[in-house]
Amino acid sequence: MRIGGRLWLAGLLLIDRMFGTRLAINEVARRRQRLATAKAQLADIQAELKRLSELVEQANVELCLFYLRRRQLLIPEQWLFFQTTDEDEERALEMLIAHLVKSHLATVEIQE
Repeated sequence: MRIGGRLWLAGLLLIDRMFGTRLAINEVARRRQRLATAKAQLADIQAELKRLSELVEQANVELCLFYLRRRQLLIPEQWLFFQTTDEDEERALEMLIAHLVKSHLATVEIQE
């Protein structure tokens, strides 16, 4: 708790003792309620983040599959062979490995 909050609570405790009120207890209850609300909002945000992350990963997998289908249509005899000397194909291969191989949806064979 910050110093201002501590001073505020100490002042409320002093007023409670002097006048027999319940200001400090009410303030603590209000802060606990705000904390519970913030925790609930955090849980909602985390759930939404998880859902969006899964959606992005699904989109990445679909993008990889579209890329492979395009390669199959353009170069049917060599669509699964990548030339690592070509910078564009190297990046595409890294993308495919990151989204298909690491999630165990595909495997890679290296041929020299």
